[in-house]
Amino acid sequence: MPINKYLPNTQGADDIPFNQAGIPTLFIQEYELSPFYHSDADTIGNCNMAYCAEVSKVSAGMLIKASETPLMVKNYFIVNPGDGHTLIPTWAPNNEADIVGYKVYFGKTPNIYDTVYFTTDTSYTFNNLLTDSLYYGDFY
Repeated sequence: MPINKYLPNTQGADDIPFNQAGIPTLFIQEYELSPFYHSDADTIGNCNMAYCAEVSKVSAGMLIKASETPLMVKNYFIVNPGDGHTLIPTWAPNNEADIVGYKVYFGKTPNIYDTVYFTTDTSYTFNNLLTDSLYYGDFY
């Protein structure tokens, strides 16, 4: 059964050097390790090939999806012009050759964005905001 869990101390995992270098990684491991794990009997004959095929499908699907999804903008700041109703997030341009613009996700609940804006600029102006509300967003 798959679980979505961040395991910060998976010592010896192949993804660690990439993650430490700032490259997004995916670590997949059996929930209950095989009794043959890292032993002389850890051979192809003792592998559950149906399980290996499912893990391969998930990995390939995630790799395809990741290759189609631009990385989230990390270097941004938000300008507050001080009128109580406007915020202007601004970010550094993405240097990927095939980027044609940015999607700005916006909402009033963390990680739940009810509005998506598209811009070719490296900033977006939000007007008519309420002074007594919190707003959340992500930039891709």
